[in-house]
Amino acid sequence: MRYVWEFNFREFDVRRHRHASESIAMLRAKGVDFDRTRRHGVGAAKFGPRLQKWLRAGLGRAGVVTFSRGYDLAYLVKVMYGSGYEMPKTAGQF
Repeated sequence: MRYVWEFNFREFDVRRHRHASESIAMLRAKGVDFDRTRRHGVGAAKFGPRLQKWLRAGLGRAGVVTFSRGYDLAYLVKVMYGSGYEMPKTAGQF
């Protein structure tokens, strides 16, 4: 049996955070409501520890599909280890 999870973090604010306008337009065209996500999206601080728990429980064989490739994967790592985690400076170090 296979599952796919799609989620959006509530912390992203299209009015404050850097983004590609074309990406936001495409996501809106696909039905993403950024105002609703800010109110009802997944909280990153609670998601990170749960993701760690799921990975330890055997979901580590799961694949990851991202919208922005390495950027999204790096964000998930940061979410898992908390805001104090210092990310590697280069893609090679990552």
